[in-house]
Amino acid sequence: MNIQEIPAGTIISFEVYPSAQYGNNFQSVTLLGTFTSTIARKLGFDYVTANQNVYQSLPAGTPIDPTQYNYFEIQYPSGGTEILGIPWIREGTLRINNGKRLTVVIDDIDETVKDRVIAAILAQNVKPSSTTFV
Repeated sequence: MNIQEIPAGTIISFEVYPSAQYGNNFQSVTLLGTFTSTIARKLGFDYVTANQNVYQSLPAGTPIDPTQYNYFEIQYPSGGTEILGIPWIREGTLRINNGKRLTVVIDDIDETVKDRVIAAILAQNVKPSSTTFV
């Protein structure tokens, strides 16, 4: 999947190679747009410094010159925004969130099993919106 083909306003999730610098809290974020390094600079993003900080974590073949690839801006559910380089997206992790909700009801469950189920969900890099244990 190519992020440049995803329309602005789409809810997406992904991971990045430079997770040491940016973390991997890119779940259900809104894609605000993709653009060139020139536009990124006009938006106040220092792509030269950012590239120097992350280049060692990027896969082989990524251009050394940060003007040779494009950037994108996301908005977190909290309202904050961030600009990232497109090659920073970890291969195979970009997905479009279709906004559907999963409800699972498990009867006759104890606290230990509940904790295991939640751990299994978290291991899939999915954060539950809410949990109820009664």
